[in-house]
Amino acid sequence: VKDQEQDEEYYRSIREFERVEASGNITIIDGEEQYVFPLNDYSQGGLSFISGRQFNVGQLISSGITDPTNPDLVLMELKMEVRGIFKTDDNQFKIGCMFLDPVDEDLWHGLLQYLS
Repeated sequence: VKDQEQDEEYYRSIREFERVEASGNITIIDGEEQYVFPLNDYSQGGLSFISGRQFNVGQLISSGITDPTNPDLVLMELKMEVRGIFKTDDNQFKIGCMFLDPVDEDLWHGLLQYLS
């Protein structure tokens, strides 16, 4: 777990796509279970979310973007790798992830309305 301010500048410098602040939620899919976390920011290359539980760097996770009017309806499932974990001021964790597969740009931009 890293200090958020110390490493944020480093990660910003190596990202291919600029992150945009978000106000929606992301659903993490673990087998039959789904967990909803507040989305922190996103880009075409990855996203970060806030979690009360810690993940592991290198961990592969599946996430889903759900329809805000029907949380059981997953609009798009994304495979991601956890690339950074930062402790927040309120003892939670900001989990930074990179998409494993390039996201289709048109589809991604079509889903942005659900993330902001």
